[in-house]
Amino acid sequence: MKDAPVFVYSGGQDRSMPPPNQIAQKDLVQQWNAKTKYVLRSEEGHSFPQEIIAEAIRYIYGNLPNSGINLSEPLKSMDQDWRNE
Repeated sequence: MKDAPVFVYSGGQDRSMPPPNQIAQKDLVQQWNAKTKYVLRSEEGHSFPQEIIAEAIRYIYGNLPNSGINLSEPLKSMDQDWRNE
């Protein structure tokens, strides 16, 4: 997993997969030298909000060689119609 992008998300109110479990997951992949991003949303439960999914996809693909994703550009609104660009 050396240099592989890994996105770990945790909802602070998640009783199925509580934050300490996600922190352990983050620590594990960091031991394998993965490029790890950990995001905790304290108000969320066992769900993946749309903006977190977009952030995860952007982080993972943006860290792959030749992905074409520029991590320095801000994310576009989820309401924006990408087909008109």
